[in-house]
Amino acid sequence: ELYYNFIGGEWKCLIENLNIDIYLPNNENEILIWGHGPLNGESEILSSKHASFRIADVKPGQYVAARVVFDKNNIPESKKYSGITAKEIILEEEKEIAGNKDQKNNLTLIAGILSIILVIYWIVLLIVYEKDKRYVVSNINEEELFKKYNPLLAGCIEETRDIEYLAGFSGLRRSESGISGGKPLVNKQGWIDASNLERLKYQLLGEKAEVYRTEILRKHKFPEFENEYFVSEDVCWNAIAHEGYKLRWYNHVIYIFEYLDTGLTKSKINEIEGSTVNFNGYNYRIKNLIKYRGLTNNPRMIREYMEVAKRKKLSVQQIANYLEIPEYKVKILNLFLLVGFTKSFLKKIYIKSFRKVFKGGKL
Repeated sequence: ELYYNFIGGEWKCLIENLNIDIYLPNNENEILIWGHGPLNGESEILSSKHASFRIADVKPGQYVAARVVFDKNNIPESKKYSGITAKEIILEEEKEIAGNKDQKNNLTLIAGILSIILVIYWIVLLIVYEKDKRYVVSNINEEELFKKYNPLLAGCIEETRDIEYLAGFSGLRRSESGISGGKPLVNKQGWIDASNLERLKYQLLGEKAEVYRTEILRKHKFPEFENEYFVSEDVCWNAIAHEGYKLRWYNHVIYIFEYLDTGLTKSKINEIEGSTVNFNGYNYRIKNLIKYRGLTNNPRMIREYMEVAKRKKLSVQQIANYLEIPEYKVKILNLFLLVGFTKSFLKKIYIKSFRKVFKGGKL
């Protein structure tokens, strides 16, 4: 028997290809061979005199051993003194080693299969969870909902949280001077489902108290522009609306507020002066509004943009580049504004003349 550790466990280098050839020049009878170490090795009996072992990618710290059982005639003048037939013992040992390797391989295979199943299970859970998470504001039940919020807000949440197309809800704001923006067009139940792009259609004017689902807002973050400090919030609201989401607009007050002397409204940051300073963010908003609603859907918006462009001393070509529209459309906008101004001017003249002629309320 030859049982030799060709590569020890303390070997510190990677061996890409290891070939071991054992020659028994005087052997005439059958030989038996076994290889020990990496499981990717191959052993082969090429003849009664030649055994071969091939292993690829022997990692540092792995051992490689070979065992060969051959006829005693290869060792001249050898004699047996133990009286033990070692071949049967060797076969039994190798059978046990092979069994342990098979068991290890089976456990590795089972562990791999279980890992794959676990990964698939978590992916399915993630998909299902995210799908449900998209439409459910909170997993709390109705009783806990009404404990956490005041009855008015709790009722709004409970009524809207399981409706797929709703990104949230909104209500009226009220300050000392009254309700902001007037009353919206609602149904008999006191609400209307509409997107942020449909506010003009349903008279959802002025400031409202919008409540959006957190997971939807996280997908529509505010853009940032260098050296600028303000972007209108409807950049996010309009992007959400463009994806098909709506809000449920309630015709009752859910928010009490007051304007601060240092607040955004009184600083006019959202007007022409502020838009000129924060032009990139303002242009981003108008460009997307044109993309979502068309050029002439909001005359006031276009008029303000042209005024800002005038202050920035932008040419027709520069305006077209900023808005990502053809130059001829910019010229159409100028014509549209001229017609709108003329119409507004004539309207004022007509009203003034009408009041002068019928002064005192007498026809």
